[in-house]
Amino acid sequence: MPDQDSGADPWRLLGEELAERRSSAGYTQRRFAAREEIHYGRSTIANVERGRQRVSRDFWHACDIALKTGGVLVNKYERINAELTAQRLHEIDTIASSHTTDARPRASLPPTARPGPRTARPEEATSSVAFSGIAASASAVEGADRIRQAMADPARYADAGFVGAFRVQLETAKALDGRYGAASALATAKGVIDVVESVAPDVPEKVRGDVLVLGAEAAEFVGWLFRDLADPVQAGYWYDRAMEYAQLCGDLSWQGFVLLRKSQMAYESRSANRVRLFARAAIDGPWQLSARFYAEALLQVARGDLMLGQRVDLGTAVEQARDASAGEDLTLREASCWIEAQEPERAAQLYEAGLTSDGLSLRDAGYFQARQAVALAHAQAPDLAAERAYDALTAAARTGSRRTHRAVVATRAALAPWKKRDSVAALDDALTAYESSSRRPLESPGPATAGFAD
Repeated sequence: MPDQDSGADPWRLLGEELAERRSSAGYTQRRFAAREEIHYGRSTIANVERGRQRVSRDFWHACDIALKTGGVLVNKYERINAELTAQRLHEIDTIASSHTTDARPRASLPPTARPGPRTARPEEATSSVAFSGIAASASAVEGADRIRQAMADPARYADAGFVGAFRVQLETAKALDGRYGAASALATAKGVIDVVESVAPDVPEKVRGDVLVLGAEAAEFVGWLFRDLADPVQAGYWYDRAMEYAQLCGDLSWQGFVLLRKSQMAYESRSANRVRLFARAAIDGPWQLSARFYAEALLQVARGDLMLGQRVDLGTAVEQARDASAGEDLTLREASCWIEAQEPERAAQLYEAGLTSDGLSLRDAGYFQARQAVALAHAQAPDLAAERAYDALTAAARTGSRRTHRAVVATRAALAPWKKRDSVAALDDALTAYESSSRRPLESPGPATAGFAD
């Protein structure tokens, strides 16, 4: 087992061991890639051996077969995965228990004139639900031997505890995403999908449904991560994977939820017909959406109609959604509809109310601040809009959220009539400096009212 306490990257050390075993067996990287057991190219092997690329359990299993190592490499892969998962859990649980408000920076905003003080700002909050699930399930990861047995022989050993252990990993990824950004969560979330792919064909019938539901949830989450990273192609691919898992296990609630997510993603590209089409399908199909998501789908239909220029009694539509929501808070979703209805003052007020609620992560609070900034700009409040947009840009810098960054860019476009005001100029300087330092320039994604899915 690579010595993680030494500070060395365990994946690089495992890659170096692969290189030594391959070389000792007389294979070049190209000849090794040509082995029928290995379904990976030479460049993948080279990257793995240098510790530059993470690969699934299948890769290490294939290497064990080709090199006749008796499972040494795959066992080390599983031990590294288990130990790193335990470390993640400890880190996340420590953060939760200390209630710290410090965020791990991903990129820094350079010093610049701030657009002025604000009387109140949303506290940086992290969902207690995610943390409590991680803390309660931490003991599942300690059964690393049991997990290895189930990976090696899922038909015999995979059970509810095995599924629960990898659900812990997924909850870890979700907590990391909300606090540190999408990039920090991708590897963990994709690792869960690797496990699902590996064991799903062989697990006992009594747990197969749970495994496939876990796959649907993980794939939908990865789709969301790519949306936040402004990669709609990858997001669409993973949403399709989520739908496949949901269909394989016949889970109607997940099938309907993925349709809702596709409607929200269509809003980001301003595809009004697809916004309405997917939302309508989520409502009309045989799905078993929860009250909250059914209500969100109703709002999506109204939003799509507004984007298409149709007459919508939005007040009535909002009341219908509230009635259907079983008391769930829809404030932030309603605000986006009022932007489309050309009532930015009302939207800004709703965003202010929604931002005071508990449970928003740093990244999500930043995104909705940017959305509020767009509304404030259209409500002829440029100084306050610039202030909120600056706060949002700070959150984007800390979490690497491209989606929030895009919303700030849209705010700058909406503030063009006031570009000579000190607050607006300060925002423009900060945004320019951030894009220069992080090499992330973005053009405005469309009209200043351009939407970004909730």
